[in-house]
Amino acid sequence: MKRFTYIFILGLVSCGQLTPETIENKQGGYQVTVLPGWRQELDGESLLLSRVVNQQKAIISVHLHDPEFPTLQESVSHYTDRLIWDFTDARKIGDGESVINDMQTFWYRMTADQGTMRQEILIYMLQFDTGKFVQIVCIAKENSFINFEEEMTKTVFSFKRIR
Repeated sequence: MKRFTYIFILGLVSCGQLTPETIENKQGGYQVTVLPGWRQELDGESLLLSRVVNQQKAIISVHLHDPEFPTLQESVSHYTDRLIWDFTDARKIGDGESVINDMQTFWYRMTADQGTMRQEILIYMLQFDTGKFVQIVCIAKENSFINFEEEMTKTVFSFKRIR
């Protein structure tokens, strides 16, 4: 029985069902590694990933914006100031800095209402040397965010600029 289980799992891995997939968005100039079980949609420079587990949904979206400000700090300041107006009953949980593949990154975490559902939202913001402002947004229902957080973090930190 152990041998059958080992062969079955090895077969799934070799078929690509349990291995991550690197998605290149040439139009956007980036790549990201998508873990198994995440549905993906490319739309121009944007990427939408979604996963449903036990009737709970998580979303990771990547959006590029034309530069409005010359520095990442100015872009982040402008964007985070607008968040309170873009979401209903937005409440900041925290913010900070990080590095994703040698790119300075700011993050902002909050909860907000979307319709009748309270969501937790984690937004990573960085800026390419071309000035393009990048937002990587992770969203899930407030009480289920923790169930997706590890996979979302792995995906976000796999983000890489390609030329």
